[in-house]
Amino acid sequence: MYDLETLAKVTSEICRVKGWDREWDRGGCYLHLEASEFIEALRGKGDSSREEEAADVLFVLLSLIDGNGIDVNVVIGHLYDKIVTMIAEEILFNKKQLLTWEECGGGPDFSTWAQARLKNVYNIEYFRFQADVINRIKDIEDEADKNV
Repeated sequence: MYDLETLAKVTSEICRVKGWDREWDRGGCYLHLEASEFIEALRGKGDSSREEEAADVLFVLLSLIDGNGIDVNVVIGHLYDKIVTMIAEEILFNKKQLLTWEECGGGPDFSTWAQARLKNVYNIEYFRFQADVINRIKDIEDEADKNV
């Protein structure tokens, strides 16, 4: 399997060779079209599977990222920060609990994770975000203190 950076470069090169415009206007239209086809596949419509349509969305998105000079690793970093912040806010503002690795069975087992979610708790270690989430909680609390 390839990493996202490699896939972004390959998709962008395929588009360049085929003459497919990756500027914001046409690229945006392609992304909108593929997202719509993906939604239709989720609804059970069309001839393609959900996975095929999801791959089309990802193809266009990655080609737009690379084709417009955006570093996919920076995008992934922002995604990571967004996830950490969302979990931190959920813990802070909705009083969710942290589960330890051992409490969730000590391994990345989906059924254990699903059971933890049903109990309305988060296993932060499962995502390996614990230190980042705790630091983000501190940042949010510090910011709130400054605004008081």
